[in-house]
Amino acid sequence: EKNTRSHNCSSLLKEITEFNGKSLSSLESLFRKIVSYLLIKIKLGNISSDIKVIREATAALESVFPQIELPSFIGLSRQDKETQLNGLAQLVCGIRLFNKYLGKGGESIEDLSQLCKIEVNDLTKLLSNQIKSTEQIIQKYSALIDYAEDSNIEFEDCPLSNIKNALIFRRQYLMYLDALNDQLSKSKKVLDIVDKKFESTLAELKSVCKSKTAVPVDQVYPQFMTLSNLWMSWQDELYLLALRRGITETIKSFAQV
Repeated sequence: EKNTRSHNCSSLLKEITEFNGKSLSSLESLFRKIVSYLLIKIKLGNISSDIKVIREATAALESVFPQIELPSFIGLSRQDKETQLNGLAQLVCGIRLFNKYLGKGGESIEDLSQLCKIEVNDLTKLLSNQIKSTEQIIQKYSALIDYAEDSNIEFEDCPLSNIKNALIFRRQYLMYLDALNDQLSKSKKVLDIVDKKFESTLAELKSVCKSKTAVPVDQVYPQFMTLSNLWMSWQDELYLLALRRGITETIKSFAQV
């Protein structure tokens, strides 16, 4: 999915940065492509099936980048266009997240904080069970090896060398599980920081917008970008958690007794 999104982003980015049309219809088409690009880039809602998502994103973009600014955008260098698009992506993301918090939008935006908690709980249970069972197997194999060596005997159905190799594998597997458990502890701390920062940023934004009729952009734009960055942190952590769980599940299948 991540590769597909990256490919779609690259294709749209090429079309946007190489655009040189001047007619009204072509400029409107460019604006729609920019909206699509921003939605795919920040992965905030289902662009393919929900027209409300597109409408919300379009309204958010128009509030910070009116279509009248398109001719100036077209005149920029490719690098400057990419820089501006990245900034717009952050602003649109932050605006939509804030609107969701206010109950005025945020159509089909997932609760990434909750999804991360679910992944953390699933991985915690998986690791706990695997560590416990692996420690038990290590004790069993160690006892068998000690007994065989002390008694100077060989097991007919399983050479002692095979048991020793299995013990080495289990110890390496346990080291991996312990390392993964340490990474999970760090992820929990990161997610806790992100959760608290996200809530405090939303509260600050609400306070600023509530106290003033016209809010200066230099007071809200940085906050919108902060929300976007925190959202991306959730996405990154969610991806890493799912990846770690997938790897652990795969290794677990090879480690079955």
